[in-house]
Amino acid sequence: MSGVALRRCLPAASCAVAWALACRWGWVPSSAFAQFLVLSLGATSLRLLAGTTGLFSFSHAIHAATGAYAVAWTMRVLSEGNANAYGASVALAVMPLIAAIVAMVVAWPVGHLLKTRSGTAYAMLTFAIGECIHLVALAAPTVFGGEAGVSMDRTLGTGADFAWIVQCAWWLLAMIALAFIDKSAFAQGLRAVRDDALRAQTMGIDAPALRRRVNVLAAGVAGLAGALSVIEFEIVTPEAYAISHSSIWLIAMLLGGMHRFVGPVVGASLVLLCSTVVAQWTSAWPLVLGAVFVAGVLFRPQGVIAPSRA
Repeated sequence: MSGVALRRCLPAASCAVAWALACRWGWVPSSAFAQFLVLSLGATSLRLLAGTTGLFSFSHAIHAATGAYAVAWTMRVLSEGNANAYGASVALAVMPLIAAIVAMVVAWPVGHLLKTRSGTAYAMLTFAIGECIHLVALAAPTVFGGEAGVSMDRTLGTGADFAWIVQCAWWLLAMIALAFIDKSAFAQGLRAVRDDALRAQTMGIDAPALRRRVNVLAAGVAGLAGALSVIEFEIVTPEAYAISHSSIWLIAMLLGGMHRFVGPVVGASLVLLCSTVVAQWTSAWPLVLGAVFVAGVLFRPQGVIAPSRA
């Protein structure tokens, strides 16, 4: 099973290498590689909800924001405590794990609330919850930093290269884990619930429990993506809770194809091509992205990477 997971990650890893080389050669901005890691991981975690379980979340990126804030505050505390270089290196290396755990803890009550919901009800509830959390973040500058956000120092004596290694390592570990989960008995149960929840219940599958677990698990991966983002940009603001971030993840997943593991990764690449390459030619790149998305929905509804017919 682990060998299968590694093979399924090869196309995603190839995309990551391509973006890294494009940044190194100056074809795209230097931050594009980190954006790819965050967007591809976030969209793949959303696929676990939408593609595997049939749960479309309109606020999935709020978990990334939660993870990012956990990392930013933790690193700020460490910087005030005058941690040495070794301690700072260890702290930075485990920050994505801490972000994932915090996101999962915060997502647990939300997952419990949504465990009996699916379809339109689930989508609208996630939209409402996301908007409420965004408003709370804007109204609590003491915790969320207001418009200035919360900043951190990712180096603390470790250097930017080590931060880059941490980002790549955690992204690869997360993708391998998601590929493994996608072929597990847990995922098979999720697909059974997606296809026919009532039938799954009669087969002894606890649909509400599975929905709660997948909500928490996907939130943890999203929190890890948020950690990668704040490690790169060294700041997080309340706008990270905005619905627009979740929308970009959703567009990437649908554009690439949510029924194949590599689909969201390809979708993330297409979105970033618009926001980096096309943006060099015109400031109307969001319009181009919208046109590409509409064309994809009309002529390629299953995504660029369509599911096999086998």
